[in-house]
Amino acid sequence: MTPREAYSMAGALIWAVRVLLLPLVKSRAVIEMIRYLAGHLEVCRSRPGVSSSAMWDEKVEVGHLTPRVGVLVAEILEHPGAFRISRSKKVVILATDASAWGYAICRRGRNGRWHLIEMKKWSQEQAGKEIKWRELWVMVRAVVQDDTRDEDVVLLGDNSTAVAALRRGISDIPDSDCMIGQCWDACSQRNLWLRPMWIPTQAMPADGPSRGGDIDPKQVEMVERILKERSIELDVT
Repeated sequence: MTPREAYSMAGALIWAVRVLLLPLVKSRAVIEMIRYLAGHLEVCRSRPGVSSSAMWDEKVEVGHLTPRVGVLVAEILEHPGAFRISRSKKVVILATDASAWGYAICRRGRNGRWHLIEMKKWSQEQAGKEIKWRELWVMVRAVVQDDTRDEDVVLLGDNSTAVAALRRGISDIPDSDCMIGQCWDACSQRNLWLRPMWIPTQAMPADGPSRGGDIDPKQVEMVERILKERSIELDVT
């Protein structure tokens, strides 16, 4: 193929996209089709014979997850100038950890102090799960059970596999897809900007409580230093 032929082919392709494809994508029929799929496609299902309480206790129901991505895309195509990406100035920082004993969820208060939100020993069923499943479970639980709305949420974890699973939205961790979907669905409903972030165990405030102990001031000092190094906007008011 000569350079002239390649140039002509590229020009024809650009013309086809601008003249044929874009009007089709913006058409009412395509918009309605996306809305229909978004309303009927179920991304995750509860496994037959397994109750929601087996995974989330009585407080959180797994249920069925219907994606909102298709609806959002349809709205953007229909009113492209009406959407803006906005981020809150407030930052909520949650730290989670899982051990052989149990799990813990800590939250950084507005005054800069870390508070223990939840500390509990594993049930017999949960204790039989591998550690990366338990790490992911407690990270998702921290987001789903928190009542934060319209804010940035920095979610700290010391298990790189669990953090990567939340970032990607998919994982090879057994029985994890519904958990991940539940987490991001909660973010969508409450307008949360979630940032899963890995930190070393030496800087994890929830490390001690996950073993039945207390928050270690040395770990708090280290995590505060890491957050500042990573340019996390800390609220100390």
